[in-house]
Amino acid sequence: MRFQPFLILASLLAAWPAVAQQAAQQPLPPPSQIEGKPLSGDELRALVTGNTVSGHHDSGMPYSEYHSPDGRVFGHNNHDPVTDGCWRVRGDSICYSYESGKAPGLFCWRFYHAKDGNYRILLPATGTTGSALVAKGNPEHHTDNGKPWTCQALLSMR
Repeated sequence: MRFQPFLILASLLAAWPAVAQQAAQQPLPPPSQIEGKPLSGDELRALVTGNTVSGHHDSGMPYSEYHSPDGRVFGHNNHDPVTDGCWRVRGDSICYSYESGKAPGLFCWRFYHAKDGNYRILLPATGTTGSALVAKGNPEHHTDNGKPWTCQALLSMR
């Protein structure tokens, strides 16, 4: 049959979306520099609520964000001010929603204890890693700069 290779290729292409979706749902293994289990949701909530998380991704991108108890995030990512960011703990991850800026979207990070007492972070969706330091309160005085926003709609839509 002359069209058999075409039929095999067509069958593979038809199945690809389901295979890709299943692969996307599987968490990536943590990079070698991240060991152990991620912090639990309760540990994350206690760690960040009312505190500032600062650090950098291993690519060098800096960030510093105050985690307001009302779910808003004040600060910056790569020196780009956060003007409408929100945070929420889901499972063993902290999920951030940014509606504008250079990188809008939803990002869910896992936190791991590091040997130096700080934290290693992992974005399972991409394998991006970094470091995090948690400071009590808002020592950097991050603010909404007079442009208040709410997170109810932002996080419920994601």
